[in-house]
Amino acid sequence: MKRIIALGLALLILLLCGCSKQGNGSAGGTAAPPAVQKSMTLPYMGEASLNPFLTEDRHNRELAALLYEPLFRPDAALAPQQILAAGIDMDGVRVAVPVRTDVVFSDGTLLTARDVAYSFSSAKESAYYKARLSNFFSCTVEGETVVFTLLSPNVDCANCLDFPIVKLGTAGDGVPVGCGRYVLRYEGSAPILTPNPTGPRAQGVALPPLALMDVSMSESVPNLLQLGAISFLSCDPALESSEKISALDVRLPMNNLVFVAFNAADGALTDPALRSALSAGLDRAALTDVAYGPDATAAAAPFPSVWAKLPQQPASAGAAELLAAAGYAADEPGGLVHLPGSEPPELTLLVNAESEQRTALAKGAAEMWRSFGLKVKVETLEYDSYLQRLEEGSFSMYIGEVKLSGDMDLSVFFADDGSARFGLSPLTTVRGAYADYRSGAIDLSTFLKVFAEDPPFAALCFRNMTFYYTRALTTDGTATVADPFCGIESWTLS
Repeated sequence: MKRIIALGLALLILLLCGCSKQGNGSAGGTAAPPAVQKSMTLPYMGEASLNPFLTEDRHNRELAALLYEPLFRPDAALAPQQILAAGIDMDGVRVAVPVRTDVVFSDGTLLTARDVAYSFSSAKESAYYKARLSNFFSCTVEGETVVFTLLSPNVDCANCLDFPIVKLGTAGDGVPVGCGRYVLRYEGSAPILTPNPTGPRAQGVALPPLALMDVSMSESVPNLLQLGAISFLSCDPALESSEKISALDVRLPMNNLVFVAFNAADGALTDPALRSALSAGLDRAALTDVAYGPDATAAAAPFPSVWAKLPQQPASAGAAELLAAAGYAADEPGGLVHLPGSEPPELTLLVNAESEQRTALAKGAAEMWRSFGLKVKVETLEYDSYLQRLEEGSFSMYIGEVKLSGDMDLSVFFADDGSARFGLSPLTTVRGAYADYRSGAIDLSTFLKVFAEDPPFAALCFRNMTFYYTRALTTDGTATVADPFCGIESWTLS
C-alpha cells in the first residue's frame, strides 16, 4: 500500500483502495498530494467533456445537475418534480408539456419551448439519453407547449423527461448555455462554479461557490476525499472498489434490478404455481445481505421500494404452502417434492461467473429452494457460454441484472427484442397486463397481482449508489441519485 506524505506533515496516511478507476497517474512518479481545500471542491475529469450530451464520465455528468435544469426531475421517492415544466397532460401517445415562461438562461435570454424541443433532439441523439427516450417518437412546438408523441402509451413517461435543457444552437459547444443553479467560469486557468442568480432553483437561496479539481491524473480519487482536497465523491460499488473509505457515506438505491428469471417453456416451469413458489421461497433480505452487504437493497417487487407509487405489498403464502396447493409432495420427510405420478423436477440455475455477487446470490437461492425439497443445480458459466445458453433457451432459470429507466420500464423483459426477454415470451398474460398498466387501463396494484400469480421473474434486489462526503462537510441528507447536489444550499464546510 503506497504511502503519501502530506505537504508539511510527517504523518503517514494509509492509502485506501480507489473508488475511481479513471486515470493512471503521472508518468514522472507519485505526485505530492494537493493541499487541503478551504472551500467546497468537486471532482471532474479534465480529459473528458463537460457537455452533458457528449460526456462519458460520471463526475462530469453529475456536474450537469448543477449547470442545467430538466423539464422534470425524479425526487427521492422517484416522483417527477416539475422544474422547467408548468404541468403535463397525457392522452394516449400524446403528451403535452407547457414550458415555464419566467425562466432565462445564464446569458440572459428567455427560455422557450423551441429550446426544449432542440434539447430533446440533442438528447435523443446522445449515447446517454437515447435509451430512456426510445419510446418518444417526436417532439413538436405549439406556442409555449412542447408536444411529445410516444410509440406506445406510458403513464410514467414524465420521469424520462429529465434531459438537460440548453439554449438553442449551443448543444455542440464545450459547455452549452443552461439555466442551472451554477455557471462554469474560470479564475485564471482554474474552473469554478459560481451561483447563477437567474436560475429558477437558485433564487432566494444562498448557494456556496464551488471549486473544481481535475482528478484525471489521480491514482486514488478516494484519497483526495480523505485528505480533504475534494468534498464529495460518488461510487458505484459494482464498477469500482468498495473498500472502506474514511468518510461520511449515504447509500441510495439505483434502478439496477438484480433478478432471477424463469424459463416458462422449460418443463415443470410452464406451471405458474411452481414459479410462484420459487419466488416465495426466497428470503431476499438474507440473500442480499450475504451477496452485497450494504451495496444493495432487497426488493419486494420488480420496482424500487422507495417508489412512492408502489402500493403496499399484501402478505403472500409461503413456498411450502404454494407447493402443497399445486400438488407437490415428497414421498418421505426431507425428500424431493414432485407431482403425483411424475419425477421430481430438475432445475438448472445459470449465473455469469464474472460477478461474485450474483454467483453468491445463485448459490444462496439454490440452497433455499433445496430446503423446500426442490432439486436445483447451479451452473456458473463464462459470459459467452452464459449468453449462448440463454439465447438457446437451454436453462430453467438465470440470474441477471438490468438497469431500468427512470419510468421503471419493464419492457426489457416483455419486448421481443428486450435484453432480458429470455424465457419470457410465452407469458402473454403478464405482458398484456403490463401494456394495460402503461396505458393507464389498469392500476399498478392490479398489474402486480397478475405478476404475482404468473411471475416471469423474481426481483431480488436493487443495487445502491454510495455518496461520500468529507468529514468536514455537513449536509441535510436530501441528495438523490438523479441529483447528487439536491440541497447543496445547506452544505457547510467546517
